[in-house]
Amino acid sequence: MPWTCPACGAEVTLDSVLVCPGCKRSKTSWTLAAERTRTLVIPTKKRLEGRRGRLLATAAASPAPHLATAWPLTTEASVLTKDEARALAAARLQPRPEDLLCVRLRPAKTARQWRLRLTTLFEARRAEELTLDYDPAPERLGPDEAFDAHFVCVHGPGDLAGLRFPGVHVLDVTDDTPLGHAPRLEVAAQGKPTPIDLVARRERLECLRGRLLPTTATSPAPHLAVAWRRTAGAAALTKAAARDLAARRLLPRPEDLLRVRLTPDDGAPAWSLRLAVPFATRPPADLTLEYEAAPGRLDEAGAFTADFVCVHGPGGLEGIAFPTIFVLDVTDDAPPGHAPRLEVSAPGARPVFVALGGDAP
Repeated sequence: MPWTCPACGAEVTLDSVLVCPGCKRSKTSWTLAAERTRTLVIPTKKRLEGRRGRLLATAAASPAPHLATAWPLTTEASVLTKDEARALAAARLQPRPEDLLCVRLRPAKTARQWRLRLTTLFEARRAEELTLDYDPAPERLGPDEAFDAHFVCVHGPGDLAGLRFPGVHVLDVTDDTPLGHAPRLEVAAQGKPTPIDLVARRERLECLRGRLLPTTATSPAPHLAVAWRRTAGAAALTKAAARDLAARRLLPRPEDLLRVRLTPDDGAPAWSLRLAVPFATRPPADLTLEYEAAPGRLDEAGAFTADFVCVHGPGGLEGIAFPTIFVLDVTDDAPPGHAPRLEVSAPGARPVFVALGGDAP
């Protein structure tokens, strides 16, 4: 029996052909056949889910730019240090959505109580269980008949004094191990518990270095992708090599770029980056970049990036320019001819030190 592709409108003669020969889309409709039984699988929503916040910025052209929060499914949760959490509480700020664990429960309509049970699975001591009971309140239920409970996990010396956030439960997951915190939580209501891995909070300021990742030979559209990984080293190109690239209208390789990734404070009117170059034979120099806050520039995790290439050698920077890439002159008179490192900083973030001249990863 023929069928029509809903994507491109192509007519496919045989219903046994499950992929459109024109646009390669899969067949999405059913073909009915006499005396033939098909098994239907109807998905159901889980009674209990772990979710983690993610900031969503409106488009730059939106009439009312703002930041919203989505809560996608997750199997892991952030862990803040108690010092970080106390600083937020002292400033009367809430943790970022990325640092919150949202437990979404769909209670049975006949339940007399809504109960959540969180078990912290320590490595150096016995597990601890926290049970939370809620009186049924239909007004607390969302459109999908669920309600959310929010948690922030913290670790470090001291107790939880001064750690209070409206609508958020604070969990102390401190553990006497090199990691410093328990590796895992289990969240349960009724039935099988849901495991949640605990991970260190992503630093607000990170330095990354690119690496090319070719697709497989069987890919329908072979191309090169770029992975960006944390780094403590950056390349230093000679000015002659950089000029040659610019003259041929080529960009530096991802391995030769330093990407600085900053997660700015929510509501900050401007974003600032500072790169300092401590030379061995002359006074230090620094570059400060100021950006007007623009939510449309943030990625899915609420961060923005700036790319740099470091160069050294005789002469100035004439003829060395690349679109969207800042060029840093790190020339120094002492061997190996360039400054030994960079210091990258931003207000309220831990500075990052990057050694110059390291081999590409």
